[in-house]
Amino acid sequence: MNQSMLSSRTTLKRSITAQDIDKLIEKAFSKFDQDKSYRISRSEFPQVLKVLVDMIGAMEPTVDDSDDLFNLIDVNGDETLDKG
Repeated sequence: MNQSMLSSRTTLKRSITAQDIDKLIEKAFSKFDQDKSYRISRSEFPQVLKVLVDMIGAMEPTVDDSDDLFNLIDVNGDETLDKG
């Protein structure tokens, strides 16, 4: 799945700005990165994603959506999402 497919299946209550995304990332890491490693694992990601979509008012993604999105974000392929 590509980004356009994900966005076409996601209904938002309002437009999301780059600043909104930065704030969401900060909130996700502050809530889920308890050891302050600046990493979120693949196994933690569905829970993180659920919180984020709840915050922005989007429909809850399927397991396949979550996996596809994780793969898009995990640019170095190390099975973690790194902040920084």
